[in-house]
Amino acid sequence: AQNTVSDYFPVEKEYGYSVFSTIIQTEWMDKKLNFIDCPGSDDFIGGVVTSLNVTDTALILVNAHYGVEVGTNNHFRYTEKFDKPVIFVVNQLDHDKADFDKTLEQLKDNYGSKVVQIQYPVNVGVGFNEVVDVLKMKLYRWKPDGGVPEIGRAHV
Repeated sequence: AQNTVSDYFPVEKEYGYSVFSTIIQTEWMDKKLNFIDCPGSDDFIGGVVTSLNVTDTALILVNAHYGVEVGTNNHFRYTEKFDKPVIFVVNQLDHDKADFDKTLEQLKDNYGSKVVQIQYPVNVGVGFNEVVDVLKMKLYRWKPDGGVPEIGRAHV
């Protein structure tokens, strides 16, 4: 599905991924947050390097089907070079071949004990709809059509 928010240019729509860095803004808890969506492909690493110069934190997206890839390591090296904290975001948890546990293991193997899990997906795969917030010990469950999640207590 072509549901990207920041891929405006025809070449990005054709390729199905970002080619140019794009700023996205939102507000959360009375704060304005600016995100810079950078290309994931190593062919366009210049956008990542330039963006890291003006950011406080880096978010690195990791696909739960493929896990840590060469590009993940390349991008991480630049975050170390610019001394930026990193938040790993695991997506594609609803993919039929998603493997969150393996992805988390790869993150820890590659980046060490500083990798701290703050959410845990309950049912990875086609039926994915639940996440446990490990810090708050709350269960978030979404209905098939998405929207606002039901919030319950996580059981250990």
